[in-house]
Amino acid sequence: MNDQKLILAVDDSPLSLQTLKSQLAETPYKLICVTSGADALRFIEKKKPDLYILDMEMPEMSGHELAMEILETGKGAPIIFLTGNSDKETVLRALSVGAADFVIKPINQAQVLERIAKYI
Repeated sequence: MNDQKLILAVDDSPLSLQTLKSQLAETPYKLICVTSGADALRFIEKKKPDLYILDMEMPEMSGHELAMEILETGKGAPIIFLTGNSDKETVLRALSVGAADFVIKPINQAQVLERIAKYI
């Protein structure tokens, strides 16, 4: 049986996704990266991630909107938001849609790994 934990990362920035991929390359996690909320929803029709890493600010569907959609599908799992904005309003909005935590960009490898380990 494969015990590898599945993480779905959603960010409209390919650079951010590439950074995450390189930071998680030597970990036991399987990281799937998509660049839009629509792609994420298509993915979770088939699979249930153990954790989500969502960019808060994306065109078409924000991380907040995507988080609400994920919860409605019944495929909820801990959500870690990525944000370049750590003001109180942003943090409260993230928590209001069920975020477990958040990471400030630029992405710090130690911080990301610590947050992931905390939730899966």
